[in-house]
Amino acid sequence: MKRSFVWTLKNGQKAVLTAEYEEIMEREKWDADGYVVEGDLKPTATKSNLELTIDGKFIDRCDDASFWQLIDTPDKSVKMIWGLRVAFADPKIEAEYEKFIMEVISEGKSEEVKDYERQKELEWQAVKARVEEKEKRIKTLLKEKGLSEEEALRKMKEARKRYNDIHNEGGSGYIPNTYFDLELFLKTLKSQPH
Repeated sequence: MKRSFVWTLKNGQKAVLTAEYEEIMEREKWDADGYVVEGDLKPTATKSNLELTIDGKFIDRCDDASFWQLIDTPDKSVKMIWGLRVAFADPKIEAEYEKFIMEVISEGKSEEVKDYERQKELEWQAVKARVEEKEKRIKTLLKEKGLSEEEALRKMKEARKRYNDIHNEGGSGYIPNTYFDLELFLKTLKSQPH
């Protein structure tokens, strides 16, 4: 789907950004010495084009949607489109452009891509929840053991070095997870006297 974003430059010229974006689920493919190896289904942009014209004259084009975002100019006075030679002096036009690009990309995604992204977001939220739970358990263990996080990390590092010196003769070798995972390490420690 093609959409256009139109605004007037300070000198009165009409600027038009025409964006086209399409993203579908496709299998990754690799060439292994003439054999095509197929991988997992992944979102793949099949159409991606942002074109700038001023008063009908072609100025610039960017075929990679990851470069359609706004970035600061070196002097930080205005924002520019990363992949094009155009900047916005008016914050209102910047905001309208960002909304326009978000809509173009969102509308260009197939339902399968949107489902895939929702699933990935749910997986990320689950990981985040597990990390937060682990951090809470570590804080509880630190409190029980009467240690600060820095002290516990220092003790774990010392214990890891002792284990390595004894079992690996100071070289590189197997070291149990207990000496890398703060929660597991704290569970093996005796409480510190207060």
